[in-house]
Amino acid sequence: MSKPKAQAGSAIKLDLFADAARKHKIETLGDPLQVIARHIDFDHLTRVIDQLLHRGDAAKGGRPPYPSAVMVRILILKYLYKLSDEQMEYQLLDRMSYQRFCLLADSANVPDRNTIWHYQQRLGIDGVTALFQAVDGQLLRRGYLARCGQIIDATLVPAPIQHFAKEDKVQLDQGKIPGDWNEAKRRQKDLSECQKGRNKRIAKTRARVEHPFAQMRHMDGKLIRTIGQARATVAMTMMAVCYNLKRLAKFVDDGVDAFYKEKCMPSKTKVRLQGANG
Repeated sequence: MSKPKAQAGSAIKLDLFADAARKHKIETLGDPLQVIARHIDFDHLTRVIDQLLHRGDAAKGGRPPYPSAVMVRILILKYLYKLSDEQMEYQLLDRMSYQRFCLLADSANVPDRNTIWHYQQRLGIDGVTALFQAVDGQLLRRGYLARCGQIIDATLVPAPIQHFAKEDKVQLDQGKIPGDWNEAKRRQKDLSECQKGRNKRIAKTRARVEHPFAQMRHMDGKLIRTIGQARATVAMTMMAVCYNLKRLAKFVDDGVDAFYKEKCMPSKTKVRLQGANG
């Protein structure tokens, strides 16, 4: 492939240290992967995995394995960005940020797709469960408590489609409520200040509860492309690991104090009483 030549008036600047300049630019803009690398104790995660997976004896011959510190980070990237084994191999060869995160910046070779697949198979349900518990332990040490959530399975049934009459639309545009509307319709349009305040309060809690499920959806949590329950369990557990890692790194980087509580903050009981009396 031909290289561009420096021309007068061109914005392209040829430099032997172009890679170092781009690396500095990335650090200035902020690499989200380095935020995770700074605040997560990957040495602890590596020790947990090494206790479960027996590493082969290099003295007996054969190709030496990649370090667990590298492979654990690769699996986290794979599920964090919903990549296949083939895509993961390509990104490790192509992306500087991936190489830095996986400790492969100065390596002439990277794990190929088969190596990544075999390592995940060796890890299995026990391995990813141990990884999840290790991340949970880091959350607890920082003062954060991962709470269990529920997804309620609801049966969807068809509902009658309501059409507004022309006269109703005119009254609604004027800020009025049609007089022939029943109580159920009025409740949808006419909310008291107390009800509006209650909706605003519970919206904050609802957003925190729905946030993990939204992040899981971005990691393909709604569609698992695996054969067998064991592989599906591994995929779902790794998504939970990635979410907790990313969230913990974000909290620590933003300086969120898990033990801080504002002195003037009213209790939940006072809030409920204010809503009831309002």
